Amino acid sequence: MDEIRQLGPGDLGREDFALEAILLLRKTWTRKHRGFRFRLDKWGEGPSRITFKDLGFDINIQQRYLSAVCPVHGRFHELWTGAAIAPRPDRISCPGDRTVACGQDCGVDYVYEPAGKS
Repeated sequence: MDEIRQLGPGDLGREDFALEAILLLRKTWTRKHRGFRFRLDKWGEGPSRITFKDLGFDINIQQRYLSAVCPVHGRFHELWTGAAIAPRPDRISCPGDRTVACGQDCGVDYVYEPAGKS
């Protein structure tokens, strides 16, 4: 995947980028399965599948507390969960106080991990 990441979709047209991705997938498959196009599990090495990890993708989940300041209600925090490759939101909605919801979008100015995570 490093070869494609170096090129990036900005340097290639959409069709060319897709073709490069397909060719890299074929190369990864060939490398993993020693050149066989299709292989049953006759050597006990597990199923003939390519995983996201084989392609260099990180599909883990990340959790972060996003902090922002509402001009009416002050600082508030929200737990955000998303894929490891997903961008964090720049703005979050103020929950208001305990009686009335605010809903005003406020810019995130601080991000931190939940306690106990490392």
